[in-house]
Amino acid sequence: MRQMQWKYAVAALLCAAGLGLALAQDQGTIPEPVRKAVLKNCAVSGCHMGANPAAQLNFEPDKLPGSALDVPSRQKPGLKIIDSAAPQTSYLLMKIRGDKDIGGRRMPLNGTPLKDAEYKAFHDWIQSLKAKS
Repeated sequence: MRQMQWKYAVAALLCAAGLGLALAQDQGTIPEPVRKAVLKNCAVSGCHMGANPAAQLNFEPDKLPGSALDVPSRQKPGLKIIDSAAPQTSYLLMKIRGDKDIGGRRMPLNGTPLKDAEYKAFHDWIQSLKAKS
């Protein structure tokens, strides 16, 4: 009997994990312009990648948007990194723009600000997540 319960528990966990994967995939893929900008500016050594990413935010493409979707900012806890309910208030966009109300400095840190087309790609992608969350 215990072995049967254990098998059901394992099956339930596997189903839940599969559901989580399906939900993550349902959030869509990262558009190529965003992916390129992330790989060039964010998911680089010493920044938002690896086991101990800056601000505990891993932006490696296989981690997005899950690592940031509806996650409170550590610098401004009242704001979400990517806000699915109000994409225009996403802290990520504020950091990329360099808004005066951000904590810390504009992103990418010590890098060239994103081009208008790159920012628009982030903006449009974040807006698209609203419909899927």
